[in-house]
Amino acid sequence: CSIACLMDNNQGPVDLMVSHAWAGSVIESLASIKTITTMYLLPKETRIFFDSVCLYQADDGAIGGLTIPQQLAMKPFTTIIHQKPQHGMFIIHTTIYEVYERLWCVHEVDEAIEANIEICGAFDPTSWNDKALKSIVTSFSTRSAECQGQSDKEMLTKLINHRGGFERLDIMVREVRQNSIKDLEAANLFEQLFSMSISSVDTFDGNKGWSEIYRRCSNQCLNV
Repeated sequence: CSIACLMDNNQGPVDLMVSHAWAGSVIESLASIKTITTMYLLPKETRIFFDSVCLYQADDGAIGGLTIPQQLAMKPFTTIIHQKPQHGMFIIHTTIYEVYERLWCVHEVDEAIEANIEICGAFDPTSWNDKALKSIVTSFSTRSAECQGQSDKEMLTKLINHRGGFERLDIMVREVRQNSIKDLEAANLFEQLFSMSISSVDTFDGNKGWSEIYRRCSNQCLNV
């Protein structure tokens, strides 16, 4: 039983897939998820698949508790992505670890492209600046990603190469990160205008005024 199941017995279809690296900052990851609702105008009720709380991670041999290999054999990431979550997939970027050093994250982009769902970047706007985001647009190579277990690496690499290779994934990631730069510019413009961080706005549900204001900030940055 995952943490998500313990917290909510009324499970429903996943609305949003989150891709992240285990070595990323926990604090920044949490802030990234919180700001998704404001920066991307999503309702709080959005059902998110975040493997840290949606899969059974203890691997403690408990009765009824699947092992991690058993869960991976069920292809949870592929299954969720190909169910086409209505809000697509968000890739969490933190300042302490390159998410695309993790081959499973590369695999998730590959599956998202295959499923033809929207891919966006997520980040903590208080931890990143324009220079830092621009520096990661090209300073990565999905082909260099690693994962635990040689058999997993061979399986994922074979699948990616069969679908066209790593270069097309690099192109997609660069596009996502370029869009994230525009998102950060919009968040900074919002803060300059109103002396408050976009992440401090609790929610846009029922507060259409802030929603419209942020949308205009975002459109202004896109038009620059």
